[in-house]
Amino acid sequence: MVKTNNKKVEKKESTKDTLKEEKIVKKSNGKFLLIIGIIVFMCIMTWIVKPGLYSNGEFIASESIIRNGIYDLFFTLRNTIYYNSDDIVYLLLVGASYGILSKTKGYSKLVTSLSEIVTRYRFASMCIVTLVLGIFASLTSNILSLVWLMPFIVSVFLEAREDKFTALLAAVGGPLIGLVGLTFGTYTNLQLMTIMGLEYSSAIWLKILVFIVTYGFFNLFACLRMRKNNGKIDDTDADIFKPIEVDESTVKRYYRAKVWPTVLGLVIVSIIGILAFINWSASFNVTAFNGIINSIAKIRIHEVPFLANILGLSAREFGSWTILGLGVVLFLTSIVLGLISRMSFDSLVEESLNGIKKFIKVIFMYIIIQYFFVFMNVDILLYNDRYLNTAAYLWPVTLINAIIGSKFSVIRIFFGGLVGGLFMVNPENLGYTVGGYLYAAYSDHLLGSAFALRAGYAFGQLFVPTALILMLGLTYLDIPYTTWLKRVWKLLIPVLMILLLVSFVLA
Repeated sequence: MVKTNNKKVEKKESTKDTLKEEKIVKKSNGKFLLIIGIIVFMCIMTWIVKPGLYSNGEFIASESIIRNGIYDLFFTLRNTIYYNSDDIVYLLLVGASYGILSKTKGYSKLVTSLSEIVTRYRFASMCIVTLVLGIFASLTSNILSLVWLMPFIVSVFLEAREDKFTALLAAVGGPLIGLVGLTFGTYTNLQLMTIMGLEYSSAIWLKILVFIVTYGFFNLFACLRMRKNNGKIDDTDADIFKPIEVDESTVKRYYRAKVWPTVLGLVIVSIIGILAFINWSASFNVTAFNGIINSIAKIRIHEVPFLANILGLSAREFGSWTILGLGVVLFLTSIVLGLISRMSFDSLVEESLNGIKKFIKVIFMYIIIQYFFVFMNVDILLYNDRYLNTAAYLWPVTLINAIIGSKFSVIRIFFGGLVGGLFMVNPENLGYTVGGYLYAAYSDHLLGSAFALRAGYAFGQLFVPTALILMLGLTYLDIPYTTWLKRVWKLLIPVLMILLLVSFVLA
């Protein structure tokens, strides 16, 4: 009788565990299903809403509805991969690099050492990490170039016994703060500033104020979250690049793994990233890097430009690098560190492939988010004779126009930017599409209009399901999108208030 009852209890517990695992899987897949659902919705909307465009300061609706079908959906996927191939290869290299790094003793010891610092100075660590990443994002708005740091930051905070939501805040907090408190943002702000005839430094002190206030509110939100968890949660199993355990108690000190090569390697990658993606001439009028490639090409030995040939034909000056270059530097650094750790060639290949496999969900999330941008891209329609010469008409523009209206309103422009960011994803595309209309229609309110549109976009990046850095972080740590929404609303209210207030002041 006892044995029978034990079997029933075990069966019930097994059923509960199975149901719990199924629930976790459903929540994990929720982010992907949500975005795929929005893509289907976008396709359906092309059958219902007449597309439109802005031209010469006015909205022009298409004479007919431009419908997209099943073939267009799959053709867009092909173009998404084609147009974003550099970014995708960069993400593949990030995965491969951490596949190698996480198996080296030097990297493991570095993560352990930094986690001990985070344990002692929990709140200060969060503030410092978000400040450094936030300043970079504010200057460049190139948030994708910060993804290479995500596995490293997550490993450190999880090792410090912070929960994975806190690790998420540390990894994506800086980029989100930088987007909201955008100062120069030369990477994705070019189209809007050029079309509106504004300088990057316009109202710079108000922009800095927005950055400081957003930084303060975000870290208050993050530190309250950390205080609640008290740093005693073991979520290290959520770390897909969890460093190997190192026990050198029986190893002589001389033969123990050294940390300094890993520190040096990561510092070099960081410095190159800073130099490569900050537009020095546009932001700070620093011209030291201008023409440096041409100057190197003039250095010749027997009329042969050896240095230029070594750098390669694709070499670019600092301030104008593509993101692929950063991925290559990171991957080469990881290989060197792997060799220093005495990893064999077979091990390097195996671990890099394992790293890509672990990172593949993040890469897939990036692809389907960029799908939105390409779906709105004019080129995909030029292959279809039915839509020839009508590709510039987009149905989201019709929706944005309905929100912005014909009379100047900071609030309406703000929410037009928010909705535009949801469907167009890329702020450059949003600026190009709407900037000309704002310039012609609201010439007396150029700065206020530009700020409100960009602020609406940035505010949306804190919670919309197409927010790139947010969704990549949620996917990396396998945190449900609904969990983020339930917790972040406390942060959204003060950020919304400060952005609208500054928009009104500038208008």
